[in-house]
Amino acid sequence: MRRAAAGVLALAMGAPLLAAAQSAELPTSVELGYAREHLSNDSPDWQDTGIDITHRFGQREYLGVSLHDAKRFGVEDVSAAAFYLMPLTDKLALNLEGSLSPDASFLPRNMVAGQLQYEFAPAWLLYGGLKSANYAEDHVTEGLLRLEQYVSSFSWSVAWKPVRALGTYAQSFEVRGNYYYGERNMVGLIAAYGQEATSVAPNEVVIADVRSIALLGRHHLSPRWALTYAITRTEQGSFYTRTGGRLGVQYSF
Repeated sequence: MRRAAAGVLALAMGAPLLAAAQSAELPTSVELGYAREHLSNDSPDWQDTGIDITHRFGQREYLGVSLHDAKRFGVEDVSAAAFYLMPLTDKLALNLEGSLSPDASFLPRNMVAGQLQYEFAPAWLLYGGLKSANYAEDHVTEGLLRLEQYVSSFSWSVAWKPVRALGTYAQSFEVRGNYYYGERNMVGLIAAYGQEATSVAPNEVVIADVRSIALLGRHHLSPRWALTYAITRTEQGSFYTRTGGRLGVQYSF
């Protein structure tokens, strides 16, 4: 499954991080990234190479597209994805996402998701969302409820993610903290645990206990150039442990 395959790596390097990197003067960013994870069960390393493009139209309004080539279990999938974040009111925003993968060996054949973001008090945000993904053999529905607060140069959040897959209900929990330094730099830590739909082979999915942790960040080398990075470790039940990371180069204009 996409969630299980990417784990905290996807959480670490998703659209919100891209969007937060931009400024009014440099509204468009292009990022080239490469991720690699080693599996403890002697399976081939997981790899992901991709390009992510994000454009800021105005305050709290973004459009992003991406194209990724992923290799896992000795097979390869290509996926295309897009997201659109738009303000509905001065305190409410909507994020829409979608993706396609023609071969769908382990990524979803198609996915659609929607998420609402509401600032119910100064520096306090509440997120609620729903995702529906169709895989070659299964359908997965995932919910999201997240509470986030910003304090000075820091932010923290807690999240609950219920999942329905394989005729079974599961849930996972996540905590994260970020530190923002300089004008557009950040470093963060994400920890998650619970049960998820987990890929153990091409087109083979089970519900398994998952524990993961990631250190991630973005550091600008100049106003236009930045490095993004993540170091991750994920335990997929008794099947395998993945250890690796991601490195990206981002250019804004």
